Amino acid sequence: MRNFPTLASISVSLDTTEGNPSKVTLTSPLDKSNTVTFSLNPSPNELAPKAIAVECGGASTTSAGSWHLGVVENCRSLRAPSAWLNEILNSELVDRPKRSKPLGEYHLVMFSTTESAGRDLSRYAGPFQMPFSEDVEKQRIGEASPFKFQKVPVVKDDKIAFQDVAPINLLSLVSFRDLQENILKQSTVEDKKDEAFVEAVKSYSPRVFRPNIIVDGGKLKKYDEETWSKFKLGEVDFRGLKPCPRCSVPARNPKTGEMHYPNSSLSRLAPQKVMRTMFPEKCIDDEWGVEWQGTIFSMHVGANDAEGQVIRVGDEITVKERKGGCSIVRKIGTILFLFIALTWMALDSANKLAPN
Repeated sequence: MRNFPTLASISVSLDTTEGNPSKVTLTSPLDKSNTVTFSLNPSPNELAPKAIAVECGGASTTSAGSWHLGVVENCRSLRAPSAWLNEILNSELVDRPKRSKPLGEYHLVMFSTTESAGRDLSRYAGPFQMPFSEDVEKQRIGEASPFKFQKVPVVKDDKIAFQDVAPINLLSLVSFRDLQENILKQSTVEDKKDEAFVEAVKSYSPRVFRPNIIVDGGKLKKYDEETWSKFKLGEVDFRGLKPCPRCSVPARNPKTGEMHYPNSSLSRLAPQKVMRTMFPEKCIDDEWGVEWQGTIFSMHVGANDAEGQVIRVGDEITVKERKGGCSIVRKIGTILFLFIALTWMALDSANKLAPN
């Protein structure tokens, strides 16, 4: 999103008429009538004949360090969606950030368990992880992990495809609204009189945090999701893994890539500054270390035995256990919103998508 915000503006819809998602439709941000639809179980003719490998790595914009999280082998480029994606991303109509993005070749890739099972998160985090090392080359060849996560409740069945930490990210709208209120509260009198700034706060979207699951409900308390060790959404069991540190992306407009609060007295990184002021203790975490550490917002979570299961809008949350060992079973009436980003992760691990 930092380098190519148009990716965040491509809308995604799923065909779930037969229960589990079966088809995906992408809509161009340049022309709403320009769409492409493809199956999650494509025929061989719909896939490029040659498999490609996707490297998963990056560099931080808010802390010191780079990392590498292995390679996803045997990915297949979807022919028609990839051609469609290239047409859009190479268009002269696309908004480009100040740092010029050259024309290139882009792929929408898929892998299935028949060829590739993705990556095993337990190699990188949890009690069975590889030794921690800052050496990116050791990480690249599979001899070290960029995490110090031995105490994080990762299990052998936790799979990741193209994610950089965990299979799912969960965000609470109650917590998000509190962040919005605090951005306004911590701003100066001049900012509060600035209509453009006030509108920027009101139009701030949870999409900037790129969650897979968004929860809301009258009985939810702000930041309560950070305490959930074990919980259910509908009939699917989840584990809270780790609070999510944030880079500079949540301070940017997801449609244009420009800073969302460019003239704020709080700085261009207003959300991060406010979160740091609200919860300074969350910014100190030896497990994340300087390689990943940033201001914390939302939760990385894992699903238990979720293959083939579906969560739906309106599913109820049942909190079964909280951090610290306090075991409870308390149902919270909620509305469950599922926001599917371009990098779409279905609970059915047989199919996962990501732009490359």
